[in-house]
Amino acid sequence: MAVVNKKVTSMKAAQNALMTFLAKRAELDRLKAEHGISELENELVEIKKRVTDWAAENDVDRIDLGDAGHATLIRGVYGGHYVGTAEDVTGDEGRVVTPLRTIIYRKYKNDSDKAKRMWFAVTKRLPDPESIDRMVKSGQLTVDEISPSYVEKEKAPYLRLF
Repeated sequence: MAVVNKKVTSMKAAQNALMTFLAKRAELDRLKAEHGISELENELVEIKKRVTDWAAENDVDRIDLGDAGHATLIRGVYGGHYVGTAEDVTGDEGRVVTPLRTIIYRKYKNDSDKAKRMWFAVTKRLPDPESIDRMVKSGQLTVDEISPSYVEKEKAPYLRLF
């Protein structure tokens, strides 16, 4: 276990740690195969998937298991955003959506200037990559001119073993 808690401080230490990792992974794979653990894990995944599918299809949020506890169906969402304009409606929303612009202009139907001010107050202009590409292709902007404004987020590094 000493290797597990030892900090890697050199190329040699990294190589030694990875060789230990590979040996331990091989031993784990051997033990899983020897004892049928991989098949058992696959069975567990399949059972849980079938129960999850049934619970979701039947709107069952909780399954009591007596002294063993209970299971709770977790329904997650992601990517929440406001639909700004009718052009932003994709049809994949899962319900009827009224664009925010429509809501604002209906609210201020008798005062289009106020509607416009409200629309600009709740939205912001963002650089459009396609429009930028068109301007570069047409020669109105150059890559050198715009490159200082281009940023990328770096993903967390990970190690791939081959």
